[in-house]
This record gives sequence, C-alpha cells and structure tokens, in this order.
Amino acid sequence: MASLLHTSDTARRLLLGLYACWLASEVWIRFSRPAHTGGPRHDRDTRVAIALGIAGGLSLGGRVSSGDSGPWIVYRSWLLFWLGMVVGLAGISLRVWAVRTLGRFFQLSLVVQERHHVVRSGPYRVLRHPSYAGPILTCIGLGIIHDNWLSLVFFTALPTAAFAYRISVEERMLVSGLGEEYEEYRRGTWRLVPFVW
Repeated sequence: MASLLHTSDTARRLLLGLYACWLASEVWIRFSRPAHTGGPRHDRDTRVAIALGIAGGLSLGGRVSSGDSGPWIVYRSWLLFWLGMVVGLAGISLRVWAVRTLGRFFQLSLVVQERHHVVRSGPYRVLRHPSYAGPILTCIGLGIIHDNWLSLVFFTALPTAAFAYRISVEERMLVSGLGEEYEEYRRGTWRLVPFVW
C-alpha cells in the first residue's frame, strides 16, 4: 500500500508548490530586512538549532512516509491532503503577517535595536512569537499531507524543539533589553499556542 503522494502526480505537484511558496516567502523575508541598528547578535547557536530541527524534521518525516505501510492517519484521503495544504499555507501566511507587522524590528538575528519597543498589533496581540508559530504550523501541515502518524511526529517535534530553544534565548534578551515593557507584554500573551504555551 502506497500513500497518496506515491500514487498521484497531482498530489506531488501540489506538495512541491507548497514547498515553493514556503521557500519564496523565506527568500523575501531574507532580502527585505533592513540592516539592524542595535547591539551584538545573540543567536548563532539558535540559528543552527533551527536549521537542524527543520532539516531533520523534513528529512525524517519524508523518509518515514516513503515506506509502503502506515501507521496511516487516513489512508489516501484527498480531504486530509487538502487539510494539510490549508494548514501549511496558513503557517506561511502567519509568518509573513508577523514579519510585515514588526516591520524594521523583525530581524533574522536576535538583537535589540535602537528605539526598539514592544509591538502589540496584528498576531502579536495574542502570540509573542508568531513568526516561529508559522513555520511550525507549516510543518504540521506537511505532516498531515504525508498521511503518516510517525511523519507527523517528526515534521512537528524537531522544528518545535528548535524554535522553543530559540524562544528561551530571545525572551531573555528582550527582558534584558526592554525591561518592564516586555515583562508586562509577556503577562498578557502566549509564546506559541494560545491557552497552552
């Protein structure tokens, strides 16, 4: 028994389209960032962790689903496939929305910039790190598309662990750099998942 991704050219093309959208959004983010105006970066280890977490999750999740057996979520279901596509695209959209909302304050490096202040609009009204929640949501979508419970675990767990590590480093930096303003903001928002964490 082979999964939908192994029996349908349409499903494979749509999955490649999702990956292309994700890559295009990350290229836009990378090249649209102005130079930061602040102190030193604090993020070399966290950037490596995220790269390894995402690469490991995608690689292991894809490898597990390439077998001929489950454990299937819902075997060869187009409904499940489209649900995964919607979740994946929602994750890409959330990250782009977060980047646009922060404007010049969004940097790929962890840094407190000159005249830095807490932004409380857009997705930041609820989540402190929607730009990290977005890629995790995209990875969940990919796990759903692959229609395999173990794939879903790999696609989700490894990137989430990497982003959780980065969040711990980033929050210490922001508390140190923004003080009480950020502490107050932390008391009224969630890190990644409303009502959970």
